[in-house]
Amino acid sequence: MTDPISRQAAIDAECEVCQIAPKKDRGHNCIYYVHGCKEIECLRALPSAQPEPICINLNEPIKVKLTDWGKEIYYHQYDRINQIAGREICKPSFPKEDENGYTEFQLWCFMELYGEHMGMTLPNVIEPLEIVYAR
Repeated sequence: MTDPISRQAAIDAECEVCQIAPKKDRGHNCIYYVHGCKEIECLRALPSAQPEPICINLNEPIKVKLTDWGKEIYYHQYDRINQIAGREICKPSFPKEDENGYTEFQLWCFMELYGEHMGMTLPNVIEPLEIVYAR
């Protein structure tokens, strides 16, 4: 991974092809190399600075704002189990929301419950489409 300081040093160095220092121009920090009387953009591509990876434990608590469809899925999550058992083993309930309308899950529980209900053409189960880590 290239850090921003070494990336800038590489940009400021001479061109490896023509050995000419770069000319910064045009008011938007583009880097150009002067070749005689003609300016062309250097073809040398530098990797962009990458952010540090984030480790996420699947047991970490998250908070989401469920849509009405998401609340309906939550309410009916045990219907199949009750149907197989032939009696009500698990009582349906609506999700508990905090004062801001967020419902808390462990990350893996959220994925297990809503994974099959999420997709490009399916209605959203959370809105906005954000997960808040509740550390």
